[in-house]
Amino acid sequence: MAPPAPGETDALVGEVIADRYRIERLLGRGGMGVVYLAQHVVLEKRVAIKLLPTRLARTPELFERFLQEAKAASRIGHENVVDVIDFGATPDYAPFFVMEYLDGRDLADALRQDGPFPWERACAVGRQVCDGLEAAHAHKIAHRDLKPANVFLVERGGRPDLVKVLDFGVAKVLDGAEERLTRAGTVLGTPAYMAPEQAREDAADHRVDVYALGCILYELLTGTIPFDAPTAMGIFSKHLFDPPEPLRVRAPARGIPAPVEEVVLRAMAKEPGERFPTMAEMSRALSRCLGVAPEAREPTAVRHRRLGTAELIVDARAALYRDDLEAAFLAAEAAVAGVGDLAAPELAPHADLLERVYERALGDRSRCVTPSPPPSGLDGRAVFLLSRLDTAMTLEDLLDVSAMPRLAALRLVATLLRDGTLTAHPAR
Repeated sequence: MAPPAPGETDALVGEVIADRYRIERLLGRGGMGVVYLAQHVVLEKRVAIKLLPTRLARTPELFERFLQEAKAASRIGHENVVDVIDFGATPDYAPFFVMEYLDGRDLADALRQDGPFPWERACAVGRQVCDGLEAAHAHKIAHRDLKPANVFLVERGGRPDLVKVLDFGVAKVLDGAEERLTRAGTVLGTPAYMAPEQAREDAADHRVDVYALGCILYELLTGTIPFDAPTAMGIFSKHLFDPPEPLRVRAPARGIPAPVEEVVLRAMAKEPGERFPTMAEMSRALSRCLGVAPEAREPTAVRHRRLGTAELIVDARAALYRDDLEAAFLAAEAAVAGVGDLAAPELAPHADLLERVYERALGDRSRCVTPSPPPSGLDGRAVFLLSRLDTAMTLEDLLDVSAMPRLAALRLVATLLRDGTLTAHPAR
């Protein structure tokens, strides 16, 4: 879906369709429709509306595909799949469906703006894609066009990389009911992410999505697609016959662990039977890479005692990406304890990460704080900070009056909250 050109408008902007959705602006155009930002006129809730123009809706195959996309997404019902909530038509018979509005960016934009992902971030994103598509596969729906542009990242509930899988326009219903929509000689999908069996136009199942996700992870980790050529046929040929270059050879400076490379290359196996049999299996493999699989766990204190500072920082970052705030905090604290000082030179390159950990540990900084009876043995900084506290102060206020560098203040306040010296509650 291409974004609108600067200054581009649309005749529907300002109109109310189906007596309940006011079109606010054009969000993008693609081969299978136009997407608008709209607002429900009664509920005042923002939504995204995808509309198939009348001229395209007159083509039976395009109309059926559009309807199928709406049905497929609406029946999956998973946090990591975009939610479709309504369907209708304009007075000139242009069908549309209504989706939750997502304020964020897709993986293609994230790659352009951020560059290759740290392996922990890539695994955390990949695991959510697995979970969303496992739910789709449980409803006998294979996506068949998984690519970075169809994976959207939003910030929600303090999570910076909540995944939403989009665009089920070429999805396949695995019970065979959809086969009439695929014309002979038509290859569906995007060449850079297309499984070999799709390129051959062979019968394909949900494992084409496993392959495509492997290609996406390859790109997230190395910054390049696994196979490239001047033509689509050249790319197809490489998917069919060429082994992918190992990730740690393609991008040796990225620090990609061997287990992560193994997951990606297994997902990209030429033969479907050699890939992960399900998205759930692939999700578990990515979880093991992130150190969250139950069988890979050991007592946290034991693990931290045997790790160096650099490894503890990796642990903290991985925990943050998988939204395990407790593990992130403990790993960060172990890293600080290992060098003895938050301002130690070894931690200077990781100050941004530590700040994110302690900020997440604080939660909503607009909450008011009250002290509990202070335990004995508080250090001078904590005693000074508590002396500045008054009854109307928020966590953010407390940070402001701490007279300490921001990172040190965040850590101290987070620690006082965790040990019960401070209690936070919503502002009245």
